Amino acid sequence: MKPENILLDEDMEPKITDFGLSKLLNRDGSGPDMSRIRGTRGYMAPEWVSSLPITEKVDVYSYGVVLLELVKGMRILDWVLDGKEGLEADVRSVVKMVVSKLESNMESWVADLMDDRLHGEFNHLQARLLMQLAVSCLEEDKNKRPTMKYIVQMLISAEDEAHAFT
Repeated sequence: MKPENILLDEDMEPKITDFGLSKLLNRDGSGPDMSRIRGTRGYMAPEWVSSLPITEKVDVYSYGVVLLELVKGMRILDWVLDGKEGLEADVRSVVKMVVSKLESNMESWVADLMDDRLHGEFNHLQARLLMQLAVSCLEEDKNKRPTMKYIVQMLISAEDEAHAFT
């Protein structure tokens, strides 16, 4: 999954155009030879790069990248880390930075990681939750990544909570 695969219909409802690699697999994990399938740099799960068995968790990983890019409003590869212009970010370094900020208990950093075009007008609790979800999707160990069902439940609960405060 990558941003190019998420389209909007006339009602601005998202439509996924590529259902991910895991859909190519049979229930027993067998499927077509995927040794020649290539992924987009930055969206591929570690097990994909290492030629390990492919599961639905590769799509969860890609979704985590998309979530971070959605929050920031730019591709991870274009992020500037530690105030250094031109430093090409990779997923691991971005995750490490976000995790350290999440653990810091300071709230001022949330605005720093959000899309500048929002001009600070966003729900900080929802933004923090999105970042936590994204980081959990980007776990190196596929077994530690959440299921998409869990992610959807968390997104719905965050939306419900936001409406409770309005």
